[in-house]
Amino acid sequence: MSQARGHLMQNLLGLLPGCVSTPAKKAGGSATTLPDIVCCKRQIIAEIKSADNTLNSASGKGTYGQLVEFLNMPKYRGYTAVVVQLASKSR
Repeated sequence: MSQARGHLMQNLLGLLPGCVSTPAKKAGGSATTLPDIVCCKRQIIAEIKSADNTLNSASGKGTYGQLVEFLNMPKYRGYTAVVVQLASKSR
């Protein structure tokens, strides 16, 4: 359920003016090498993570490292990178 919520949020953020949501998978099934959200006009890239299972201390390092790699690409130089963490509902 958490993954579906993440995909929904990613698709909704991709509808913001000037933003696009990148596909979760490339053709052939390999993981994408693009940020989840790209806003060219505002020069922002974003990774969407659900609080439940995809952003713990170990995976967080990988997420931030991936954003640094994106920012080192000529295409995203000068961009701001953000992690969008979805808050889970209290049980």
